[in-house]
Amino acid sequence: MIRNVVSSMRQVLPPAMWLVLAVMLYLMPIAASLILTTYVDWTLRPSGQLQDLAGLISDGVNNIQGIVVFLAALAYGGWRAVANHPAFRPAYNQWLQLTPWRFGMALPLGPITLVPADVIVFGVLSLGLIYHFPIETPATIFLAIMFVYLPLIALGLHFTDQRGACYAILASLAVYPQLYDQYVLLCVCVGLIYIAAHLLVRESLRRYPWNMHRLLERRRQMRRLFVNNTRPDDNLGWPYEMISLNDPKPMIRYFDGICVSLLAGWAVYNVSYRITSDPLVEIEGMILLALLIGMLSLFRLVVYCNGHHAPISLFGRLTTGRLIIPKFDIVLVAPVVTCLVGWTILAMGTAMQWPASIVLSLMTAAVLSLVINLGPWRSRWRLVGAHRLTPSMLSFNNNKNRQQEFAKL
Repeated sequence: MIRNVVSSMRQVLPPAMWLVLAVMLYLMPIAASLILTTYVDWTLRPSGQLQDLAGLISDGVNNIQGIVVFLAALAYGGWRAVANHPAFRPAYNQWLQLTPWRFGMALPLGPITLVPADVIVFGVLSLGLIYHFPIETPATIFLAIMFVYLPLIALGLHFTDQRGACYAILASLAVYPQLYDQYVLLCVCVGLIYIAAHLLVRESLRRYPWNMHRLLERRRQMRRLFVNNTRPDDNLGWPYEMISLNDPKPMIRYFDGICVSLLAGWAVYNVSYRITSDPLVEIEGMILLALLIGMLSLFRLVVYCNGHHAPISLFGRLTTGRLIIPKFDIVLVAPVVTCLVGWTILAMGTAMQWPASIVLSLMTAAVLSLVINLGPWRSRWRLVGAHRLTPSMLSFNNNKNRQQEFAKL
């Protein structure tokens, strides 16, 4: 019996190094308070203020330790979602495909979904939180674990081509801001979301082995987002990396781009409607979002034009009369349209006195949708666009590192 419990705990707990680190973080405030109390006892005893200050130090230590317990619950939720999931561990996934493992058998490294052993961890964290914050309940630990666990499980579903289920789970997490003041109802809703996620994970395991080619290709594209990688083995160096054959496909599919945009708008709405009752907060939020629109547009332009400059300078355009170069200037269309659409929604919403939460959510969804989905595709434009290849700072550093390695030989 005890051996089975220990074996189950090993499958759900992080490595011993992380557990030791968590215990050290928990005990560190006590050590700091002992040092501070000794110093205070030596300096303030004659003034008679020692008792009041010692009480403040004790309260501070208690609060810090309670926060550490809460953060441990968040970290545990993330660990349980990622640690044993083959979608997050490519080497584990490749090894598992070579084994006779089939659906219905226990995963070698441990379960993905929650098991009875997690109840022990949940109980320990709940007791720790209640000890430091008596007004809290075990529901706080449950909600904290699920707050990190469910989004990561949804991401794992996306990796296994269950994209609709992924976005449905992420959208349903709006119950956190909607019901944050109704603990019982919030726990019930989160529990139902977990049951749905549990069934979806089982369905994904039923279809194992997955086609991870898309996931690996997406990771490769993300590493090459700026067409430069600090790992010499993955980068040919400038200019060969620039002219290498890239698959001219969008990094983000249209379905994913639209869903991510709608999800971001939905999240902004659920958060902003709780905090935009103050007119000053509404104005500050709209100004901040207007600035973010410009920054997103500029960021997209930088991503496209990093190492790919205009074929002629502005002075050259004026002197030759070629004010517009369609095959290059097409990358300017999306940033300009993004700014115009975002600022138009802001102006219309302000003029028509729409609720700030509606304006902010519409701006977020529209702007992200344009930034992500509006063409041209970056890889295709870099292959057929009219531009001039120039080394960027990252490629310069990479080439310098290569030269140093070659000199050592």
